[in-house]
Parts: sequence; structure tokens; C-alpha cells
Amino acid sequence: LWPEGVAFDRMTGDLFVGSMSENKIVAIRADGSVEDFGSSAEDGLLNVLGMTVDENRRHLWACMGLGSDEFHTDGERRRNGVVRYDLETGRLLARYDLEDDGVNRLLNDVIVAADGTAYITESNHGSVYRIATDSEKIEHFRFFPELNYLNGIELSPDGEMLYLAAVEGIYALVLAEDRVVKLGFDGDLSTVSADGLCLAGSSLFAVQNQPRLGFRTMRFDLDDSGLGIESATVLPVGLPEGLIPYTCAAGDGEVFVNGTGPLNLMDTEGVPANPVVIRIPI
Repeated sequence: LWPEGVAFDRMTGDLFVGSMSENKIVAIRADGSVEDFGSSAEDGLLNVLGMTVDENRRHLWACMGLGSDEFHTDGERRRNGVVRYDLETGRLLARYDLEDDGVNRLLNDVIVAADGTAYITESNHGSVYRIATDSEKIEHFRFFPELNYLNGIELSPDGEMLYLAAVEGIYALVLAEDRVVKLGFDGDLSTVSADGLCLAGSSLFAVQNQPRLGFRTMRFDLDDSGLGIESATVLPVGLPEGLIPYTCAAGDGEVFVNGTGPLNLMDTEGVPANPVVIRIPI
């Protein structure tokens, strides 16, 4: 499957992973059974990346794309889109294809606010896009020229801040003020180069899949403002050899981390160990 994205449904206990190689979504049900999710295998999806569950509306959102992060030899740019599914029926509700604006973009991860607005990171050129409630298109929301490779995205519990993972660290966008703040931390454990983000209570979890950081998953306990980090801990993920952590999803008293082989090996021979999802009590 080569899963990159993972999402969790607190209401049912179902877990979802997106396939980069089979272009579909797979459901790991609470009873342990595994099946293709709804109509996803027949819906013409692209490689599935970041995903999230909108618990209020019972929807599953996923980013997708096809093509290299860089330009192809023939100059063709990467295709990108977002899909929205009904969690109960598995039916595709909407597909939002990103219009080609002449730039090779990469839609990477998605989160949904209480009002139904979806926010999506775009990694190649440091932007956040959004899909407003009942909108039929993706629109550009905010450009971050100072940040490289925006990746994971989360919302603060009050919905007033977007947390963004970038090469330089983890940042908060205070929506009402359009103010960007780097999460401060004086400790030795860095916030740089995070991939997936998820929030459980006042703790922000970040997957850092860089060799120099040891392919680790971090727990950052936030202060009351949500803009500072009071403590940091490396979680004992324990992935099988050859697997890399990519993204995470928060459950009730637990965090799920997916482990997959290096994605640059996806189209080559010598597949590493089968992918796994690790459940970590928090």
C-alpha cells in the first residue's frame, strides 16, 4: 500500500490509511478487520497523502497528487487535489482538483475547522490553501515566504490557531490577527523538519522523519497560550527495521503512527518490511 497518511475516527474507533501506490484508502475497523474504504478504489484517486476526519459532519478528507515534486523532463507539472468522503457510506461526496497556475505545487496535508472549512498545506512553495464550507473549489489562503516545505497541519482546540510544520520548526498562525509565531522551546529537542502533526489535549505530537533526528516521534506539551512548549519527550515508537514514520493521528488516550518504507523506493524492487501502524498510549 505504501501508506503516507493516517486518520482516526473517535466515534467508531476506525483507522484509515491512504495508499500512495494503489491510489485508494483502506479502513482498519475497530474489530480488527481490514477493507478498502467505500468506493475509493474505483474513484480515480491519485496517490493519497495527508488525511483527516471531520467528526462533526462525519466526513473523511484526503489530499492526493500524482507526479514528481520537481518538474518532469517533459515539463509536465504535478497534479493535485482533495477528496471528501461520507464516513458512514464510503461514498465520494466531492473532489476538488487544484487548478494549474503555472507552478509545480504539492498539496500535502489537511485539517478541518469547526465551521467546515478545510485548510491544506502546499509544500513546494510554502502556502496554505483552503476550501470554504459548501465551496466547490480550492482557493489560495496564505503564503509563507519565510518557511520551507510546509507539511503537517493542525488546529488549536479553540480553532483560533493553525499549527504548521516546516523545515525551520513548528509555527502557529493566529487566524484573527494573521500573525505567525514560532513555537518557543529552550530545550535540546528540536521542532525542526516535522512531517505529520496531531493534537491531543494540550500536547502536540510531531513525526520527524529525518535521519539526523533518528526518525522519531515527539510529544511537545504546550503552555496555556498554545504558543510555547513547556516540555518535550521522544515517544517509544519502535518501528520495524527499514520503515520510516510519516504521519500521526490522535485517538482517546493514544496516538497512532504509521511506518512505511522510504517513498523514493516505491517504484523500485526490493520492497522493505510491510507497513505498520503503531498504537502508543499517552
